[in-house]
Amino acid sequence: MFDDEDEAEWDAAWAEVDRQAAAVLRDACATELALPPPHDPLLAAAASLREGIAEGRQQHRYFVAACGWEAQTPEDDTEMWLGALAATLAPPNDPGTSAEEQSAVAALQHADLLGMVVGLVRRGVGAVFSSEAVEHDIETMPEIEDESEDSDDFDAFRMPVVVLAPLWQALGVLDDDDRLTELGRWGLPRALLSTWSKS
Repeated sequence: MFDDEDEAEWDAAWAEVDRQAAAVLRDACATELALPPPHDPLLAAAASLREGIAEGRQQHRYFVAACGWEAQTPEDDTEMWLGALAATLAPPNDPGTSAEEQSAVAALQHADLLGMVVGLVRRGVGAVFSSEAVEHDIETMPEIEDESEDSDDFDAFRMPVVVLAPLWQALGVLDDDDRLTELGRWGLPRALLSTWSKS
């Protein structure tokens, strides 16, 4: 059991890890973070998101619950879209999905998320999002020190990819073939950075 002092120390340690990961992300994606948003794709994705929410589509109910949009969505398209994307990585509220799906993404460590996002961004528009590609990106990202003692779990990223891919397709981050779009390349680093921005 934790007392208040233990909890405060744990929170401080976690905040420091967030800060360090955010610094790595800013350096690794400095070019992408400096770019303006792709105007037309962002408007189209935001309009599609609003439409899906208004129609109560199954995939879009995730964003309503995870972002706490039961009353209304943000008026600003960019704020809304980035908030929805960030909620796929670290939902601020219960998204209403199964415990298995939620735990699959929640179990991703800072290094996993860095490798996943930075790897996609570096491979560029058209890069495929798959468990094999994610594993390779993490293993080959020079900013990440691999301290794992074994690599027997080759399917470690299968479930997170299964969970994230349809959500990212709904947001226009991936196309129908699970390949990174121009909007996804712009938005993923920003969305991930926002999940660590309080540190």
